[in-house]
Amino acid sequence: MSDNSLNFLSSDSKNLLLKIYEAIIEKITLKMYNNLDEEAKGSFFKIILSGSEEEKINFFQKYFSNFKPLLIEEIEKLVEELKASKKPSL
Repeated sequence: MSDNSLNFLSSDSKNLLLKIYEAIIEKITLKMYNNLDEEAKGSFFKIILSGSEEEKINFFQKYFSNFKPLLIEEIEKLVEELKASKKPSL
């Protein structure tokens, strides 16, 4: 998230946005990891810790091909939760 389009935000807002982004990415990665078979789980850690960039890209393309739709889904859920939290309680 080094995009300059966020320069209008305060430092605190940028930090909050970064934390939200990281939480969403972590949630999706964990969800996808839990759906891997045991062999792929072992490969995941080996590649993440010591694999080349090409190996990482190939692994993610093979096993995490639905990452973008899950990202969109999680963002939409978060937006709905935020909207709901703004509504006054009765």
